[in-house]
Amino acid sequence: MKRLVLSLFAVALAAQAATSSLSAQSKVSAGVGGGLTVPLGDFGDAAKLGWHGTAHLGYGLPSGLGFRGEFFYGQNKVDANVDAKFKLAGGMGSVTYDIKTGSGLKPYILGGVGYFQVKAEGGGGSISESKVAFGGGAGLKFKAGSDANIFVESRYLSVSTSGSSTTFIPLTVGVSFGFK
Repeated sequence: MKRLVLSLFAVALAAQAATSSLSAQSKVSAGVGGGLTVPLGDFGDAAKLGWHGTAHLGYGLPSGLGFRGEFFYGQNKVDANVDAKFKLAGGMGSVTYDIKTGSGLKPYILGGVGYFQVKAEGGGGSISESKVAFGGGAGLKFKAGSDANIFVESRYLSVSTSGSSTTFIPLTVGVSFGFK
C-alpha cells in the first residue's frame, strides 16, 4: 500500500511539473486594436479610406506556432457625393508564427480563413452579402511590460463577394496581454 501511495504521489508530482513547464512556455493572449482600412481593386474604386477595430484571443506554443481567433468590424464611406457607407464585419481563424529574435522586438506572420459580411447602406436602403474570406500578413510586437505587447500589423484580406472579391488591407495598431 505504501508503494502504491508513493507511486501515485510521484506520478502526480511529475504531471504537475510537466503541466507547469508547458504552461510556462505556452501562452494565452487577448488583444484589441484598430486603424485604417485601405480598399483595393473594385472595392477601392467604390470606397474611400476607412477605419476598423479588432479583438482577438490567441494561443501560442513554445515553437513559435500559434492560433488566433479574431473579430473585425470596419466602415468605409462610398467614394461619391452620396451619403452611403460600406460596413465590414466578420471573424477569422488564423495561424500565426512568431519569428525568434534576441530582442524585445518580435516579428510574426499570420494567415487565416473566416467569414465576413459586406454591407452597403445609404439612400434609404441596404444590400449585404456574407461570404468566406481569407488573408495573410505580417506584424511586429514590442514588449510593453512583463505580459503586455504593443503590436503593429498589416495584412491582405479578400472576401469572396459576387462579381469581384472585396479586398482591403487593414493597418492595425493595438495592445495584447499574455496570460499563463
